[in-house]
Amino acid sequence: MGLKVFNIGLIVLTVFMVACDDTAKPSAQALPQNPQSIITPDWNVAGTLSALGLPPVATGDVKSYPDWSLEPALPNGTIDLGARFNINPELAHQLSADLVIDSAFYSHMSGLYGDVPVYFYHGVAQKEVRHWDDYANATRELAKAVGREREAEQYLADSRAELATLGKTFKDSYPHINRLAVVQFASSQQIRSYTNSSPFAPALQEMGLELYTFGSGNVWGSVDIGLGDLTALGRDTCLVVIEPFSPMLQTELSQNALWQGLGFDTKTKSERCLLVLPPVWAFGEIPSMIGFARALNQS
Repeated sequence: MGLKVFNIGLIVLTVFMVACDDTAKPSAQALPQNPQSIITPDWNVAGTLSALGLPPVATGDVKSYPDWSLEPALPNGTIDLGARFNINPELAHQLSADLVIDSAFYSHMSGLYGDVPVYFYHGVAQKEVRHWDDYANATRELAKAVGREREAEQYLADSRAELATLGKTFKDSYPHINRLAVVQFASSQQIRSYTNSSPFAPALQEMGLELYTFGSGNVWGSVDIGLGDLTALGRDTCLVVIEPFSPMLQTELSQNALWQGLGFDTKTKSERCLLVLPPVWAFGEIPSMIGFARALNQS
């Protein structure tokens, strides 16, 4: 499963390069002022819409969503559109939605929705360092398109307050921890480390903590490192591993002398701060931040 985390990046990157071509973007259409029935292939959009009280009736890859994100969860009854990069056009037509919300990753499918208006969501701009306001403004953009501006402001205020509270709770539990390195393992030697262009950086900043980074992030907000790079982590830094983190991989690591020397071994009493989190959608926005912060305090 770990290799899937890395291999999917190549597939998505190919689609992204095509999708970012201006010619692939949908043309301007008259949008409904208060759409009630929305479909989107984008998990990030689905999560934000749900947080605004307007969950989509359908999105892509519903069955595999829990493998990548337990929170935010999709509402029960969300219809599966099929593969996110190759939806079922017949099903999309049958749903007779008020609006489709598209984004750069999926705009190659914009012609599959028939006469349903398509809104192109730009999301958070690519930056080496992203802050809370970058995500908040993206949320406002989406909320304006669906007539949920008041709900968005309340959601943003509540989310920021919750992050502050969760940060205090974490620091009370781990007073010696100032920074967190957030990673995913593809193998015992291949690790994806998240950077300041990921949603984890502003989440931790709002919690009064700091993200430890190993360099500038790529388009996915991460940088690839090896096991040996973890030797740079100080005692004031907690290693946060986002699942998948299989028992087989943990056993392999426990037999690795370098891993044993780091003091993070899950098969023995760990000498260092190591937290293993359930799946969190690392390419999401504020709902992913909240899910991440809650998972930190529940791990």
